Order: sequence, then structure tokens, then C-alpha cells
Amino acid sequence: MEQQPRLSIANGRSALSSLPSELLIKVYCFLPSIKDVLALAASKYALRQIWMTNVNAIYNSVPRPVECEREARRFLADQNGQAVSEDDIFTAEDVACLLRNARVVEEAIVQFEQEIVCKVRATSFDLQEYYGPGASRHPPTLTRTERRRFIRSYYQLWGMMKLNTNTEWPLRLNALTLKQLYILYEMSMLTQSIGRGEEIVPAPRSPNAPAGSGQAINSGKSKKRDMLGKMVWERIELLYRQIHGEEAEWPWVYAKHEGYLWFVVLWDHWQQSLKEIVYGGNARLLGERCDDSSDEV
Repeated sequence: MEQQPRLSIANGRSALSSLPSELLIKVYCFLPSIKDVLALAASKYALRQIWMTNVNAIYNSVPRPVECEREARRFLADQNGQAVSEDDIFTAEDVACLLRNARVVEEAIVQFEQEIVCKVRATSFDLQEYYGPGASRHPPTLTRTERRRFIRSYYQLWGMMKLNTNTEWPLRLNALTLKQLYILYEMSMLTQSIGRGEEIVPAPRSPNAPAGSGQAINSGKSKKRDMLGKMVWERIELLYRQIHGEEAEWPWVYAKHEGYLWFVVLWDHWQQSLKEIVYGGNARLLGERCDDSSDEV
């Protein structure tokens, strides 16, 4: 019996690239992920041209690959030295850069989970309420809502590290809510370099400390990040006094028993306490002024 010729992947791509542009755009839009889009675009010049000239239509049709995309786009604008606009038209290079940045953030999460999250204490809480039935401690990884808080604030922090300290920092900080400022201040104390290694941090303060201990991972901050942290706290003090008429609360005194090192306001079990600090007794009056968008979104 005569065998039918087998269609190779290369021949399949050649046949695909011969389709009209309108159909090729639809093929792209039905792909399950942006990784598949990029793989198809890399397979043949004609297919790459379709992707390059229809980036926005295709990107907006496939499942979103980047968490907290609004903050990711804002950071991309800072990275490119552009004005921030959520309606900017994407280029293929923008998408590639967005994905590279997301990988950097994911690597930061992995390091944070290994150094901090797995050691979180919460002795004053019924953790089953926050982390599920039977929970007796914080999970070893960030929860979905904690991831969103971390990612949003990481992009904010990374973006501000690229801005001019004297002229652009105050404008950016003035646009943040009190809750966002508290979380950003905590993120400014991360025990790792921010970004793709462009921040130079000092060597660990206790190089002979046991591996994995708080002393071993505490390497301090760059001078610029230290300056940023001080400016964030100054903004917290000013805004808190405007809202509550008194000195700002310092939640990190609770970190020893309700977090780890100086990390406490990120955790799900501490969100009610953070709201009480931020809102005080004026929740109905303050509303949007103090709170940011839901961590559930």
C-alpha cells in the first residue's frame, strides 16, 4: 500500500504563512498563550511580520501572561523614559520587555519566599481564617493576594529607583494612598537587589552568621534605596497627620511575632490591622483617599 507523504512541521508553517493576513491574525488570536505567539512568530519571517504589525490586536486577544499588568505597564514607561499612559500602543519589543521584567519579579518572589515567607510567624491569629482549614502557620509561599501586593509594590519600587530623586520622587509619592505608602516602605527594606542587578547593595552585615538566618540575608540597601525609604516615611508621616491629626503608627514593632524580620504589612493575616492603622475611625469619610484597589482583583 502506497504511503501518504507526511507533512513536516516546516511544511506546515510554510502552508500557514501562505494564508491571507486576516486569517493569520485570527490564528494568532486563538493561540493559548503569549509564549505560543512568540514561538510562531519566530518560526518564519512572514509570520513574524504579521506579529510585528498587529501586536496590540494579538496581545489583547490571548490570555494575559503578566500579573498586575497596569503596574507592569507603568514601570515599562519609566523604563523607557516615557509619560505613563495605560492606553499606549505596544510594540513587539515592549511585549518582550514586559515579559523579561515579569521574570525578574518572579525571581524576586522566589528569593523572598525562600528567605522570608517560609519563616513568617503569626502567634496572635487564628490562621485557619486566612490560610485555610488546619493551617497552623503561614504557607511557605505567598498567597494569591500577597503576590499581588508584592508585585504591585515591586514595580512601584523598581520604577522609583529609575526616577530622579529630587523632582520625580515627590510627585510619584504624592499620588499614592496611605496603604500603598505603608506597603512600599516595607518593600524598600527587601533583602535583595532590586531589578536586574542594576542596584548595588552592600555585602551582608554578618557574613559568618548561620546560612538562612536573618543576619545572613540582611545585606542592607543601596544609598538610593535608603534615601527613598526615608522619603516614603516622611510622606507617610505627613499624610497620616493630615488625616488623623497625630503621629503615624509604626506597625513593624509587631513583625517579630506576626511576621518575620521587618515584614508584616504584606501578609493576609495583617490586612485588618493595616486597615485600622490607615483608616482609624474615619473609614466612611476617607474611602478612596486611604485605600487602594482590591487585592482580590
